[in-house]
Amino acid sequence: ISGSRQKMLAVRKNESYSDYMLSLIQKAGLPDTAIVSPYEELFQYKGIVLEALAREREAVAAGGDSEMVGDYDELAGQKARISKLFTSRPESGKDTDYRQSIQTVQAKIERLEQRLARSSAIMRRRIEDRKPTLADIQKRILPKSLVIDYYHFRNIADNKFRLAAFVVTHDSITYMDLGEMAPVDTAIAEYREAVDRWLMEARGIRDVADAHPGMTSGQELNRYGERIAARVLYPILEKHPGMKTLTFVPDGGLLLLPLGVLPLPGGKYVMEEYNVRYMTSVKDIVPFETPKTDRALCVGGVNYDKAGKGEATQLAWRGGRGSCVELDKTRWDSLPGADAEAREVAQRLTRAGKLTESLTKEQANEERVKQMMRGKSVIH
Repeated sequence: ISGSRQKMLAVRKNESYSDYMLSLIQKAGLPDTAIVSPYEELFQYKGIVLEALAREREAVAAGGDSEMVGDYDELAGQKARISKLFTSRPESGKDTDYRQSIQTVQAKIERLEQRLARSSAIMRRRIEDRKPTLADIQKRILPKSLVIDYYHFRNIADNKFRLAAFVVTHDSITYMDLGEMAPVDTAIAEYREAVDRWLMEARGIRDVADAHPGMTSGQELNRYGERIAARVLYPILEKHPGMKTLTFVPDGGLLLLPLGVLPLPGGKYVMEEYNVRYMTSVKDIVPFETPKTDRALCVGGVNYDKAGKGEATQLAWRGGRGSCVELDKTRWDSLPGADAEAREVAQRLTRAGKLTESLTKEQANEERVKQMMRGKSVIH
């Protein structure tokens, strides 16, 4: 996966393969013992693009290749530039210049991504070789923990979108058909609109009671939340009682909703009753081993407002929750004792054989810290 276009092609190809595999599982009605092999094929592809991007960042952080680091920094700058272009409007009469600017930046991004892909051939091979099995994943799942891996797919039998889940524990796996996706998407859209109305009501912008007489905004949210949970969660929890931790691996429209806020039949919310975790892919349960180094960085005694921002005008304080505008005006002074702590930690790491660098006070600005973090195995 070397560039943006290749990433999109990979996504489309994997979607088609997933649709085919899940449609066969749906039609065949396989027993739990027979779904291990097809499931292992499916989860290798879920989140593959995000994994590739994460591994690119790790390759840069762990490597000492200055040219590769420069390419990655330039790529970040070009992506920021194209984001700014996409979110702005062309000046009057300059539509052609606007389009040409976008095309120029896109071409630079494509060239940089391809060059970085060639530079990180070893990392690509490590990604391709990384194929954890279901047994590898189950070894890292604790008892009373449930991993719910959702899949949104187009059923080739009727061309309708469906939702399914592979429910994994430390010693079992179950495939569950959760029905057509359309009612779930509708309920999610209604829930998100209800959240907007609740926020407007909280800010005094709109009275929700006018639209829904006899119902508070919280009751409205719960009503839509129950509709979602009844389709995507309650059937799973009924078959797996006594769990303490839920790990959600969402897909499709479920990516637009924090599943931990859904209501439970007893009146509590999911995050009140369970420890809730989220993952892009079940493969994330198995750590990706990164190159180890003997280098460390210690940062301490930072005067956040003096580090490139001028004199602090107001010390930080812990008071009532304010608005984002108020937070922007807050000034943060140096944390007492942090400078001495950083020096002591640096001395101990050095004695332990780590090549340690330190940044303190005005030297520890954002740009300098980010630059020196690269290739460090320990950051304090």
